[in-house]
Amino acid sequence: MVSALSGGRLRPASTPVVEEGGAAMVFRRIRSTVRTWSLLLLLTAALPGPRVQAAELVWETSREAALDRAAAEGKRVLLLAGRNTCAFCQHVKTVVCEDPAVRGVLDQYYVPWYSLIDDSTEWHPYAVGLIQFNLPLIAIVDPDRPQQFLQRSTGDRQEAEFLEFVQAWAKPKPPKLFLQSESGGQLFLRWTTDPAMRYRVEVSTDHGDSWQALSDDLLGTAQPEYLFPIEPAAHARFRVMTAHAEADAE
Repeated sequence: MVSALSGGRLRPASTPVVEEGGAAMVFRRIRSTVRTWSLLLLLTAALPGPRVQAAELVWETSREAALDRAAAEGKRVLLLAGRNTCAFCQHVKTVVCEDPAVRGVLDQYYVPWYSLIDDSTEWHPYAVGLIQFNLPLIAIVDPDRPQQFLQRSTGDRQEAEFLEFVQAWAKPKPPKLFLQSESGGQLFLRWTTDPAMRYRVEVSTDHGDSWQALSDDLLGTAQPEYLFPIEPAAHARFRVMTAHAEADAE
């Protein structure tokens, strides 16, 4: 037995009719809402997450601050001298220097220094010999010889050539050496150590560039300083070479 509903559809007479607004309609709406939210969650999970940006380079704005920080951290200074209105300068500063490969080298080996050429003359020693040049002026400076540059370049640069430029001096700085005399007349070389570094003591007894190793590679210690005994000799010069300790495992 069937009964007629509006619209000419048929239903079994035994099937209960639930009016709109009843419990069944509420259930259907809840189920539809759950399906909609489930679909939205799936779509959201499939979307790429927000890109995490590394903090930008911290550029020193004075020569003194850059040299002091480089000396304290055992790094060299990367000078970028230019103008804020110079497109090439801003390209090197905000694009090239933030390239991941370039940034990795700068973070490890350099202290960046940005000098505005119209507001300061501190960059002048590194432009010696240049009559006219394109901005920016780029120079690598050793804090132990602050009046000279190790390498320089001018004008716009792309990532690959700039990476090659900074990699030329991307190496640990040799530590500063001191002579220390102990009781009994024993002499020692003294230098500040880094546990992540290894050291090799070398000696030269002529006026040329011939060096001989006095030690095997010495691993940096947790102690702040290292004492290495030496025998004084006429015209002897000593130096300590450095390298990363992890290179031993390669």
